[in-house]
Amino acid sequence: MADRKISSQDWEQIFQDFRGSSDARGRWLSFYTPAGLVEQALQAVGSKKDFALKLQTLAFLDENAALLVADDAAALDLLLDTLRSTLQAPSSADGNSSSSSIKEQMMVTVTSTMVSIDAIGSSPRSLEILVEMLLVFINRPNHSSERHLRATACECLRELEKDYPCLLHSSAGHLLALCQSERTHAGQAYTLLLTSVLRNIALYMPLLRSFYAGTYSILFTTVPLIPFSISPFLSSVSSRSSSPAVFSSSKDFSEECMKEFRRVISFLLEKPSLLTECGVAEFISDVCRTASCLDLQPSLLKIQFWNLLHSFSPISCHGFLTILARFPDAFEGEESIVYKRLVLFSRELSQPLTVRLLAIHWLLGVENLVTSRGREGVLPLVAKSLYPEAFDPLSLKAAKLECLARFAVVFDRQQREGSSENFVRVMVQEDATDMASKLLKDGLVCLSSYKWLPPSSTETRLLFRTLHRFLVSGYEHSSKVVAVLEDGEALVDSLLFRSLQDHLVRMARTVRKLVDRILALLDRFLSCEAHHGLGERLLRTFSEDLVPALPSNSQLPAYFPLMERIAESGKIPPRALIKSLETYLRFKVGKHSGINAANYWLRGSEVLAICRTLLMHHQSSRVFRRLTELFGYLCLYFPDIEVRDNARFYLRMLISIPGNRLREILTYGESQTEDSKPQLLHVSSFLGSPSPRVYLGKKASIQVSSFIHLTRETPLLVRSSWSLVLHDTFQPILEPVTAEDQKPTAAEPGSSLIAITDDEVPGDSDHPTSDNVLRMMDAKTADTLAVLRRHFSGVSESGVKIQVVCRLKVKSLEAATDNVDAQNLAAIYAAVISFSTSGLYGPIPLVRVPFLLSEPSHKPKSSVTSPTASTTSEGTERRFGKVVTIVLEPQQPVPTLVDCHIAFTDEDAQTVHGQLDSIPVGIEDLFMKPTVPASVSNEPEYLLSLFNALWYGCSGPGKLGTEIFLLKDGKQGLGLQGSESVKLLEAQADRVFSAVENYLAGFVVSVSGTSLKEMARYSGKFDKSCWIEEPSCSRSSSSASSQTELDKSDLLLASEESAGGEELGCFMVLVFLPPRYHLLLRMEVSDWSTLIRIRTDYWPSLAHVDEFLESFVIPRTKMDF
Repeated sequence: MADRKISSQDWEQIFQDFRGSSDARGRWLSFYTPAGLVEQALQAVGSKKDFALKLQTLAFLDENAALLVADDAAALDLLLDTLRSTLQAPSSADGNSSSSSIKEQMMVTVTSTMVSIDAIGSSPRSLEILVEMLLVFINRPNHSSERHLRATACECLRELEKDYPCLLHSSAGHLLALCQSERTHAGQAYTLLLTSVLRNIALYMPLLRSFYAGTYSILFTTVPLIPFSISPFLSSVSSRSSSPAVFSSSKDFSEECMKEFRRVISFLLEKPSLLTECGVAEFISDVCRTASCLDLQPSLLKIQFWNLLHSFSPISCHGFLTILARFPDAFEGEESIVYKRLVLFSRELSQPLTVRLLAIHWLLGVENLVTSRGREGVLPLVAKSLYPEAFDPLSLKAAKLECLARFAVVFDRQQREGSSENFVRVMVQEDATDMASKLLKDGLVCLSSYKWLPPSSTETRLLFRTLHRFLVSGYEHSSKVVAVLEDGEALVDSLLFRSLQDHLVRMARTVRKLVDRILALLDRFLSCEAHHGLGERLLRTFSEDLVPALPSNSQLPAYFPLMERIAESGKIPPRALIKSLETYLRFKVGKHSGINAANYWLRGSEVLAICRTLLMHHQSSRVFRRLTELFGYLCLYFPDIEVRDNARFYLRMLISIPGNRLREILTYGESQTEDSKPQLLHVSSFLGSPSPRVYLGKKASIQVSSFIHLTRETPLLVRSSWSLVLHDTFQPILEPVTAEDQKPTAAEPGSSLIAITDDEVPGDSDHPTSDNVLRMMDAKTADTLAVLRRHFSGVSESGVKIQVVCRLKVKSLEAATDNVDAQNLAAIYAAVISFSTSGLYGPIPLVRVPFLLSEPSHKPKSSVTSPTASTTSEGTERRFGKVVTIVLEPQQPVPTLVDCHIAFTDEDAQTVHGQLDSIPVGIEDLFMKPTVPASVSNEPEYLLSLFNALWYGCSGPGKLGTEIFLLKDGKQGLGLQGSESVKLLEAQADRVFSAVENYLAGFVVSVSGTSLKEMARYSGKFDKSCWIEEPSCSRSSSSASSQTELDKSDLLLASEESAGGEELGCFMVLVFLPPRYHLLLRMEVSDWSTLIRIRTDYWPSLAHVDEFLESFVIPRTKMDF
């Protein structure tokens, strides 16, 4: 059967689906064959005059050629026939298929298709036909009306030549003649095509000569341009070939060929003045490859394109640097001119930032190119011109400082080697022997703002990155770490390193907030094997120059982290460090006034921690005398009693225990706890109460959550959600407002509360408020307001609670640690579980469990599972588990995570505290049915009328004006403001129906459509739903709101005819979101997709509802339901 005709709307959907998932593409390919899609696309392009998607259709074929065409000969023939008829059609401007844009896109599409399917191997005859048509089209030089089309044809041929080298080698002579004849702007395309053909001939000359038995001429015209045929040897030089051809050299060319090449190149070198900037860049790339193969004099290219360096176009400059990179020897002695020009390029304020950064990148690249040739780089000669300026962007400052760091390393190395005369002669400065230090000092002037900016600022981070680069630019990581270390030892004695040391010491002394940044820099050095020596040397410098100069007052604690790092180095003498600590302690004791005791405990504990580090990393004999004096002073005079006791404890250990044994004792706790800091830093009677003691017997390292599990009885439909991670971010907090501000604002999500005074409480909630007595409305709006007033009069302001059922299980400690030798089961007694959450929820009541026995640690030995064994297993699970119900009072309907803490008594009468795994609360846990008044006799009819009223009220902002609905207590009023959204589920109807049946059946207030109603009747879970006839359920309806405005005559169940088309029917879902919000879903179910229209009076819930609905299409096992 022939494929159905595709309409314009279908084509738009096809374009979108083919760019999407493979499932969407597969749905279309199940209805249409690839050849059928190609045929209908070409028919629409070639025959339909009113088809407005011709260019998009051709682009669609271009993008999906490998999928739709592949090796289909019929599709290729159809493409070529369409191209031929399109090119032969007269050009016009009426927008039909023969317009210039259609012709150009058609040529591009067919060319791209040939390249995608590798036509030279799969369909060489089709490739010959395409090349022949393009050659015929370009063989009309100076035909001005088609100059754009001829240029496009040349570009298509050039692309084929690039993919299949030497494809047009036999047409080189004809292309030269066409290039000489062309006088329009299409001459650029002819020139670039000839250049590409010439380049491939030069590269693959050995194969050409062997094929033509040594008599090959590149400009012969004995073979006519048309008809065109592919040479047999092309398979060996094709870019797809498994064994690429060997490139040629000048020895492979005869004297006659060389003359022809020189003739063509001389002609081509006259063309760049007629080319655009991009054309010149491509031209230079091809000509350089050709000249390199022919060993031509590069001075020809140098003279011809030297002026490109002096332009402010980055493309032109790139073209010149291409020549420099290909022939660096031709520019020997002239590198300084190139450098100065690139420096000027980087300083040009009129250039974009990306171009200025590119100029710096080019500078470093040229320098690497020069030094790789064994010549001495001269880029440091222009170092003074690369100082960052005050108003340079930070990225440009970083690039310039990177250059200065490399120059400084070069200067420093030249100075240590005694060969800096050339640089001294060029660099004008007072002290020419310290050029590297001058570069450091002057370069960092632009980053002086670190003195008042926070340590986390970008400028401060850039400062320390620059310091790091100045230190290691010349000593990068390599496999030869020993060589790097030797260079690092030489660097330590250099003037550059001394300047960096002085700069860091000066920064640490004057700007205390940078101590953490300095520590990060030291850690970066110390953690690297190649640069570890630099870090050790910097630590020694801080110990010798910084620590003695620090003031022994209240500012010294800012340097305690640095002092502790110095104490960790066993190679640095600790004398200056201990002396500074002793002086500080005397200052603290002399300043003591009995106020702020916690500060004294904290500072004393920090000093003891540094002393402990000294004991762990230094020989006892090295620190014995000074530490005994310091500990003795603490024992006698320090105000805090805990610090005095700890100091006395350390003093006794230092006097009585040998050094090695002492270090073993001090490091014993590090293997027992996660934190390696001494415990005295974490116990405080001033800063907070001690942590609860956790006693677990022999298994002290086991976490409580490893053997006590609190899990949900029913898993969430949305297993992992961003809303459970960011549940407390950007959550709105609504506060009562005055009665004057009755109209909800756009910033308030959904229904806003209005405070009502006692004077404003009406006697009858069915009548409008005093502000709305004179309001004009029709009967339909009046009925809607009556339904809403009746509903909200039963809604409480607060106190609505939800329940999350969980199960508490206990595993024995032996089972938790895989100890199969245990025989007795553990149990917990008097367990109290407390809950907390950062979400918008009220207080969560505690749960008490008097006694709970742990699960058995042994599994049954029998491997055969019987029904009796299964029943026994379920009974055992109920016996050893406890159902725990978490009662939540939402203040806003948002998902959250509930943190669980447990305290219980174990079998050893010890109290155990710990934290359990958090319990996720999803959006589906907040789903509740609306409260039905006691006077309602027909519940389904009431719920449907409430759905229609809320759907109308939530259809847009201000739909109900300033109407205020009183809540149950009569003290708060509510203004209804709705938001709406649309969700498309691309899933089969049975999957969507199964999800609704399992998760939303209790909230469905209406089902329509014959097929859907039959499925609902068979299910048996929709008994309380209101079955209605809804003819307007089609998606093509113009207004979503009008689809739900149903008459009461439609409320009765009646036999109706099958819905037309693929529509199966509609679900209408009404959900109450505590404490006072609503969620309305209208689900229009079709065979392959479901369109869901969503309305709510709480707009932040839309994101969570979207995740909930998206999980409908996720494949799930039967266990998930």
